[in-house]
Amino acid sequence: MTAKDTGAVQTYVVQFQEESPQIERLELRLPEGQELKEDQTVPLEVIAHYQDGSQASLKADQIDVKTRAGSQGKAVATNKGLELREAGLVHLEANFQGQTGEVSFTITPNPEEKTVVKVRPVRISTDRNILPALPETVLVEYDKGFPKEKRVTWDAVTADQVKDYHSFTVTGHVEGVEKEAQAQVTVEGIIAVEEVSTTTPVGEKPALPESVRTYHSNGKTYTAKVAWDAVDPQLLAKEGEVVLAGRVEGTDLPTRLHIRVSSTTVKGANVAEQWTGSVLPLAFASDSNDAIQLLRSMTRSSPLPMLQLTVGPTGAVTMRKIRLESCLGTLVS
Repeated sequence: MTAKDTGAVQTYVVQFQEESPQIERLELRLPEGQELKEDQTVPLEVIAHYQDGSQASLKADQIDVKTRAGSQGKAVATNKGLELREAGLVHLEANFQGQTGEVSFTITPNPEEKTVVKVRPVRISTDRNILPALPETVLVEYDKGFPKEKRVTWDAVTADQVKDYHSFTVTGHVEGVEKEAQAQVTVEGIIAVEEVSTTTPVGEKPALPESVRTYHSNGKTYTAKVAWDAVDPQLLAKEGEVVLAGRVEGTDLPTRLHIRVSSTTVKGANVAEQWTGSVLPLAFASDSNDAIQLLRSMTRSSPLPMLQLTVGPTGAVTMRKIRLESCLGTLVS
């Protein structure tokens, strides 16, 4: 390239990169001239047609294949092929890289006599005072062929059955099947929420913890994000304690952040070496004896970490303890 005013010549290298051809459409292929009978597994081929005219056969684990709504029959794609689960007209749909392919076919009934072996049990979890969402269908297994989905009518679940943390069984009556369905319902939820404390210099806003531990009725411990109230800067302008309220996201469960505002903060000290090993006193107050017994058993089998001290990058000390709060009421104050 030559400049008009000076005549200087500048050389540029322009490099072009050819993009890979895009998929124009997907084609689904089933065996030609073969009766598609219920309880068979047949090969399914999904062909990608590209803009440049090339084709590629896609593997089953690369694509999303499903029976579309409105189908009377049912087919399921697996690594072994297409399982013809239930007789009737099937609209099969495949999705890959934003492209969709469809094929419709009819599965003929399997005339063989089949005996019900069992109805697969159902497991459902729900929170206290929330009725469980039981499925409309269950899987019925036979002595030959694939399991079939059958409609089920469940016995009524009462409010009394979900008022406490426990497990119970609901019986269901399966359409066209003598064997009953069983649903194990577990009522579980958060029974304890951790409370945290921190120390910060006068006039300095502390870093608010993003999450706290939650202790569940099944004995497991998780972490959950917290939405804290806004910190009033005026409260941080002098020494003292500021209590900041927060709630576990997605629930009404409260927690608190105790902020000790101090003109003298620990900087560079090994707080762990100063720890004497004592624990906070643990007291229970609840409207449910079951919850108290559950928490006591949790502390015996897997002691709850009552106190944890952490030194932040500025030397501020963060203390974490447990605030046992739930929809049962305050369990530790």
